[in-house]
Amino acid sequence: MKIAALIPVYSEPKGLVALCKRLAADTYRDKEIVVVVDGETTAAIAGPLDTIAVLPPLSIIQGRRHLGKAHAQNRAASETDTDAILFLDNDILLPNRDGFLQMLAESFEGSELVEIPKIGIGKGFLASMMKLEFLANIYSAECMASGLGACPSMNGAAF
Repeated sequence: MKIAALIPVYSEPKGLVALCKRLAADTYRDKEIVVVVDGETTAAIAGPLDTIAVLPPLSIIQGRRHLGKAHAQNRAASETDTDAILFLDNDILLPNRDGFLQMLAESFEGSELVEIPKIGIGKGFLASMMKLEFLANIYSAECMASGLGACPSMNGAAF
């Protein structure tokens, strides 16, 4: 199963270099990393793009106007030939272990849509509330899926 990781970038690349290096280093063979710049390639974005441009199997889509994250993801999805799409933001920290993409491929077997549990890393009241919201949504989705064999809802951040 081929997995394409789509990563939109706008304004600040935050953890883009570390994320792309982590994905490229994963030993899962049938993968593609697509970074799509949503808007102008500023100096803040150009430096990280130069760093990751040498990573296989990575491609960069740029040179188009700013139309928003969803449009950038759709554009990247339309330009890749894959079996599964992993939507990531450029500030995501993946587990620091090999086999993440293999685990993801196994999760996709027999499913049309898979949500990956997330852990908030921010500090403060708002970060704590967001973490609780994600955990509550994941728990309720798991309960629904266990009882019904399918889940009628998905976290809105996935879209």
